[in-house]
Amino acid sequence: MLWYTKATATVRFFFPENRVECRYCRYMRADANGARYKCGLTDEILGRIDQLGAMCPIEELEEEKEEGQSGEHEAV
Repeated sequence: MLWYTKATATVRFFFPENRVECRYCRYMRADANGARYKCGLTDEILGRIDQLGAMCPIEELEEEKEEGQSGEHEAV
């Protein structure tokens, strides 16, 4: 092989209620015994899954709500 052609893709991610964390990403992978986590997009080893990895490709966030939702929640 003489060279590689670079390409990009746009992927939509949906996270529950502003919890933008690796643990909710469909590309996060665990090793066989579940002791270590890795990003399936960047191959980054994730030290924590309650936040985004340092190499995460997510650039901007949009909040999608069902019609009729105000975005404010009452305490129960």
